[in-house]
Amino acid sequence: MVKKFTLLRMLIWFAAAVALTVFFINCIRTGFSGYFTSNLWMDDNMHVVQEKSYSPQGIEKIDLMCPSANVYVSRTNEPEIKLVYKIVGNMNEETDILTVYYKNIMSGPGASSDENDGEDSAGGEDGDKSLRIEQPDYKSGLMVVGQAPLKQKLEIYLPEAFESEIKIHASAGDVKFAYDFNFSRVEVLQNDGSLETEELKAESFYYFNTKGGLNMQALETSAYTVRMSGGDLVIGALRGSGELATHEGNIDIGLLGLPGASTVSTTSGDISVRIGRQIKADISAQSGSFTPTADFKLTYNDDQKRSAKASVGDEPRVALSLVSNTGHIEITK
Repeated sequence: MVKKFTLLRMLIWFAAAVALTVFFINCIRTGFSGYFTSNLWMDDNMHVVQEKSYSPQGIEKIDLMCPSANVYVSRTNEPEIKLVYKIVGNMNEETDILTVYYKNIMSGPGASSDENDGEDSAGGEDGDKSLRIEQPDYKSGLMVVGQAPLKQKLEIYLPEAFESEIKIHASAGDVKFAYDFNFSRVEVLQNDGSLETEELKAESFYYFNTKGGLNMQALETSAYTVRMSGGDLVIGALRGSGELATHEGNIDIGLLGLPGASTVSTTSGDISVRIGRQIKADISAQSGSFTPTADFKLTYNDDQKRSAKASVGDEPRVALSLVSNTGHIEITK
């Protein structure tokens, strides 16, 4: 029995030693700051491995598929859409880079030598009008020496003329819109990461996240849907109507425009809503654990004061529902 225990302990120590060896070798390859960088958007330890430009003429949709890279969206004074792919570490000769479909014409790994890498202006055989970028499926964490880098960043710079649709699917990376943008539609899907924006305008906005936070300086849209499984939801200035929901996180919004009925809900977090002067709404607030509060008069619907209502602004008004199962609700003007 003692011999078996000793053997098991030796195996555990051996596995730990192998893991630490791989960790330190990768640290040497990429630099320790590649593991412990506090600012995800700093480029001190990154270098460019791919850079391409594409004409925005005829492009109605940009579709970014990024399994493990941070995505940085900004503006350029140049007339073309510019892609810059950066990494920490070294890429070997067998490492794939971005695959780009420009109007249904493929460039990158797997493309034939006679393809024109984005110079086609006819829109492809089927009239496709999209620019689709696929990042290799690298995973963060410990890796075998010589394989993919630990940290990647995809930068996309958009010309002033581009105001069409953009869709970003980031499985394990953060997304940042580092400029005031105006799009026809914005859709961001994240599994593990946060979204940060400056002022964002769009006819419609859809955001889904299973783990991470949302922090927007401003959002102006006709219709929005935000559904999050975890993380705080912060929008400094919100104009539009729709649904804001997070399962585990706080919600903090400044409501400046409300054209239609809207709901704000969290399962286990607090809700703080600042109401602009122009808001005309019939407000209902319900908490499973605490008394909703406001800096104006609320009418409570029950003896425990867990449910309240109020009307602000002149008629006609729209419905605004605030629900927290276990958190506080605070409304201010």
